[in-house]
Amino acid sequence: MATILVVDDEPLIRLELAEALEDIGFDVLHADDGFDALKVARRLKPALVVTDFKMPVMNGIELAQAIHHHYKKSVPPIILRSAHEAAPKFAHCGLFAAVYDKSVPVAGLVNQVVDEVCRASRRIG
Repeated sequence: MATILVVDDEPLIRLELAEALEDIGFDVLHADDGFDALKVARRLKPALVVTDFKMPVMNGIELAQAIHHHYKKSVPPIILRSAHEAAPKFAHCGLFAAVYDKSVPVAGLVNQVVDEVCRASRRIG
C-alpha cells in the first residue's frame, strides 16, 4: 500500500495516527519537525503527508510550501492537523487537501487519508 509521512513534534499524537494508518496497511514514515519531514519527503516520496501546524525548526505551512516548490506538478496531498487557532484559515490557501483540528477523532482523519490517497492514485494512474 501507499507510504504516508506523519509529521508532529508531539510523539504520542504522531504515534497514534501512525499506528491507525499501519493497522489498515499503510507504510508510515515519521518526522518530528518540518525540516526533517522535508528531507524524508524529498528522499522517499510519500503518497501523502499529514502535518501539524506549530512545530520547531519549520512549521506545517513552511513545510507545505517547500513540498509544493520541490514537487512542482506532482505534489502529494498534504493534510494539516493542528490545535492552533490560526490553522483553519489555511483551509483554502491551496496548500492543503484538508485541514483538521486535533480534536477530530483519528478515525475521521484516517478516512480522509484513504480518500486522498485514492484520489491521488486516480490522477496519476
